Amino acid sequence: MTEATLPRGGVDTGVTSDFAATEGIFDHSGSFSELVDEGVGKAPDDDLFGGNIYHDEFGNPFDTGVIETQSEALSAVPGLAGNGFALDADETMVDNSCMSVKGKLGPQDVDRLDLDACVNTALFSLPTLAPKPIWEENIWAAILGDGLFMKPDFFNVELHKPSFATCLNSWMGQIDDCSRALKRSLPDRASDSYADVVKHVTEQTWQEERESLLQSALKRWLVVVISFDPATTVWMQLSAEADDVGKLTVLGDLFRGKAPATLLKRARAVEKLCGYFGIGSFPASEQKIYQFFQHERAKGAPPSRLKSYLEALAFCLHVFSMSELKDAVVSKRLHGCTIPSVPTCTVQAAPLTVEELTRLHETLHEQCDWNAMFAGAVLFVVYSRARWADAMHSCSLLQDMDETGITRYLEAESAVHKTMHATMYRHRMLPLVAPAMGIVQTLWADRWLEVRRGLGISLPPDHAMMPAPSSGGQPTQRPLSATEAGAWLRKVLFGRKDQLEHKRVSAHSMKATTLSYAAKFGVDAETRLQLAYHVGGFKMLHTYSRDAAAQPLLELEKVLTAIREGRFRPDSTRSGRFMPEPQVTHAGGSVEMVDLTEPKEEEPSIIDEVQSSSSDESEEEFPTSCGRTFRPPVPPEGYVFWQHRKLKTLHLTLPEYKRVFMCNRWIGQQYSKEGMVIRYDTPVCRNCAAAVRE
Repeated sequence: MTEATLPRGGVDTGVTSDFAATEGIFDHSGSFSELVDEGVGKAPDDDLFGGNIYHDEFGNPFDTGVIETQSEALSAVPGLAGNGFALDADETMVDNSCMSVKGKLGPQDVDRLDLDACVNTALFSLPTLAPKPIWEENIWAAILGDGLFMKPDFFNVELHKPSFATCLNSWMGQIDDCSRALKRSLPDRASDSYADVVKHVTEQTWQEERESLLQSALKRWLVVVISFDPATTVWMQLSAEADDVGKLTVLGDLFRGKAPATLLKRARAVEKLCGYFGIGSFPASEQKIYQFFQHERAKGAPPSRLKSYLEALAFCLHVFSMSELKDAVVSKRLHGCTIPSVPTCTVQAAPLTVEELTRLHETLHEQCDWNAMFAGAVLFVVYSRARWADAMHSCSLLQDMDETGITRYLEAESAVHKTMHATMYRHRMLPLVAPAMGIVQTLWADRWLEVRRGLGISLPPDHAMMPAPSSGGQPTQRPLSATEAGAWLRKVLFGRKDQLEHKRVSAHSMKATTLSYAAKFGVDAETRLQLAYHVGGFKMLHTYSRDAAAQPLLELEKVLTAIREGRFRPDSTRSGRFMPEPQVTHAGGSVEMVDLTEPKEEEPSIIDEVQSSSSDESEEEFPTSCGRTFRPPVPPEGYVFWQHRKLKTLHLTLPEYKRVFMCNRWIGQQYSKEGMVIRYDTPVCRNCAAAVRE
């Protein structure tokens, strides 16, 4: 703002007075210095100052010829000095917008006046208008009041701060609802289809995420076990260790083979039990546990939560050898508390239809973006009958080609999966084999590998089977989660990421699809169990088969061939799934080929949850008191901590090491040793701790 209006009595430390706002003092187009240069004898409002600026308060003319500068002239004018325009160099305060002299605006800085700041300050200095009853306003005040419609002060304007609309929040809510509805009605571009599905969280491999979750679970269990009865075996085992590292090692050995999510779920349940019984009172008797169940049920706990408590008791019985809990685990009344009075219908994930699978094939062959990449990953999980998490944990991806160089099978090996501790899969990889020929005539495997190369995605273990894309469209080290995969699948198939009303479609639908097709086709139960990678009683059979998946894969390919040829329609009812065979004409007459085999009844598909933690227990709060103060971890002497910026995992290294940790991990940009946040439950790399002890 190059030219500013003349601030007189209307500006006082950036605040506009009521009189200045109503009487229009700021009516001169030039600056205050221009008034002096132009020789203006009298401004329209000079009477406000008690006289002309070129006359003193007695009306005598003021001699300005002996004053060198305009600033000195203005400072020496008595009319201005009496109205807050005196200068005092010792008490001058300068900011970014104007100069304040003794709390007053200086005339030499009028050109630098921030008018917006003045207006805002004036707005907030005004009083707020209190709401009045309707009978005290406008025409109603004349009718219901003293009867005077035209009052003497009717035209007087009182300035008040504008009041905010009370319905603003409801309006904003309606605007948000309309925006969401409009967003759903508009077709999204293919390149933007994952923008609102993929969560842009920290970039981490599934191994790092699993290790961090395990460390948090062990530390949480350490706090829980301290509140046990000192006579318990696990309490005495931990007390024999000198430091917390040794205690965590003992717990790690006790929980060997347990999933981190399961450990956290059990820890939350036992925390609630210990908080109810008190420190040193667990394990409790069956009577006290039943009282706890009644207390939780009175508070509105669902039967599923009570069942989680009973599962936690069984966990402690077998893992910690707490024989005191045996009566509670087999108690009939405790089991009765876990059964709902009104049975609820289990809502399972629906298998994908043939039309939906065909749409995924079309997306893979018609597009070359992340949609095509995701469609190929879904097809691999569907045809390999795998859980989404097991496929994301794959450490390799192999192509089985025929003599012409065409891929016929894709095989992945997963080391961490749900049945990895079963006797049949112990110390073995889980083979995930998918036929390259699905329900359509075109091969999908080679096309998917071509899309991967086009997007710069390497095969496992360099990249996950389906890496989560970054905001810039680049592959990350983080695998796509099951929740994100379900939302993306619904958006590709139905145009919306929200769950459907008439059926449930999620990542579990991928594993259930071909298993449901096989059940409707009449494949025997043993073959379907092997297709689903369930061990059953086939240990000896798999030991000497060397390729135990051969026969189940042949049966699955028969089902897929029948769908491609139109002889089997799995989405129809039982009466219309199989098409009649065509009539065959011989020389002696016509013979009709009739299939006398009746299709078996539909058997429930085998669907397992990827994670066993429930949403009811995920909101439980950590107990505030456990009888002992836990201190944050401290690095051993001669070592320093580095912390992952997102995971908060602590790694150990020597002070002079700048490139590698004690666990042989490289020190990247995601690690820092400045501004670390270390709490008692902050995870510490076990490999680093073991290397330091050695």
